[in-house]
Amino acid sequence: MQLYKILKKYNTFTWLVFIKYIENIENKVDKNISKEELIFNKGLRFPLIDLVLRLSNIDTAKFSAKKTPTREEINILLSEYNEEHFKNFIPIFENRGYEIAIGLFLDEQMKVSYPLTNLLGRINLLFENFNYLIGKLTPTDLSHISLILLTIYNKENSFFYIKDVKIVVNTLKEINIFVLEENKIDDFFSHFSTNVKDYRKIAREEYNISNKTLKSYRVIYEKPIIKNLETNQFIIPSFKILVESITKLIIKKMKSEKYLNNINFGKIFEDYIKKLTSSIFDDILEFKEVDNKNKAEFFINYEDYNIVIEVKSFMFNENDISYENVKSINRKLENNIKKAFIQIEESFKRLNNAKEKIGIIVTFEKDFILSNLNNSYLRKQFKTSKTIYQNNIIILSIDEYEVLMSNSSNNVIRILNELISLEDIGQKGSVTSAISRLKDNNLKEKNQYLLNKSKFNEIEQNLQNYNA
Repeated sequence: MQLYKILKKYNTFTWLVFIKYIENIENKVDKNISKEELIFNKGLRFPLIDLVLRLSNIDTAKFSAKKTPTREEINILLSEYNEEHFKNFIPIFENRGYEIAIGLFLDEQMKVSYPLTNLLGRINLLFENFNYLIGKLTPTDLSHISLILLTIYNKENSFFYIKDVKIVVNTLKEINIFVLEENKIDDFFSHFSTNVKDYRKIAREEYNISNKTLKSYRVIYEKPIIKNLETNQFIIPSFKILVESITKLIIKKMKSEKYLNNINFGKIFEDYIKKLTSSIFDDILEFKEVDNKNKAEFFINYEDYNIVIEVKSFMFNENDISYENVKSINRKLENNIKKAFIQIEESFKRLNNAKEKIGIIVTFEKDFILSNLNNSYLRKQFKTSKTIYQNNIIILSIDEYEVLMSNSSNNVIRILNELISLEDIGQKGSVTSAISRLKDNNLKEKNQYLLNKSKFNEIEQNLQNYNA
């Protein structure tokens, strides 16, 4: 295989800067990037980050701008990775799990890039009522985490020093915007960062991953910030992974701490989806309690439509995903997705009117498996007399729903109808792909409500005023 040779041809930090550059391009994707370059970049960094941290050359920590991977090398590397990785899924095809196998496989090569400001806004809006607790669960509280993230996000260079972050934070403190003690910044980096040698040690000793293993459940999600020991600089290969890592840490801590047993993450997630929906639609109603508990969370009453929303906060066990435990995955899907269809179809019956009805199941779990669960598959996989898995009910991950609610009410309906038209022919679409197919420049992916919640514009404007 040429894969190992290509990985070792360049040093680790040259790879990381290259991958960071790809993410920066994807974040500014609209105006000046050629179609050819976008195809080259699509889904590139996620399979590469863990591989280069474990398998590339670490003889030097210097970044070489003159010697970077070529397009041909990237194509060879990804082609061989996909071919080798695909072998792991052949047994799953034989275990009545075709869509799950494909979904797991595509997770490694076709990650969708969602606007990072959506992620920044999410972490603020999702946990805004629990700031007082997050300081006890994580290296610092939510407002301080947000400030550090925004400061890092504003960095144009790939590498930065902790002192760079402290300078910006102290500037904001000076103009009375935020107050954050420097030791909290140190705590944050201590928790979420590691160096390349320790990264490899964690992979080897804690996760039992050998140098010949291509597939691993990325240590990068545990340590998403990488330190260069020679220069004391840091690099974040993927800002998205960093934000997701922090979010998962908060949820994990909330669920594990005994004194937080009274906190229901399902309710937190449901409230988040309601707030997001209310930013676009005015008439949001809850179903009245009756003896039959099979009801959805709430519905949107908009012109000729009733849109019924059911929220599911389940998450797959990391080991199930890492080791392709199809039985366990199917069990969780059946307990959550099948139940959600039953709840929405029962709720349709309660809305005894002539309006067009659409159902949305919003999951906190990402869509790497759910992306392939079209309704015709569900009918075969999870047979039951309680639901027929209607095609006007679609499954969206939290990322997709945030993109959907970036648009006007009328455009939300247009996107949903596009997705339903695909279900009618036995296919599964995504909000982002529907937006692409509709070819309308008025359709958006960046959520303005979440952008405002992230305080990104506020901090950026205050820094500009201060510097002026």
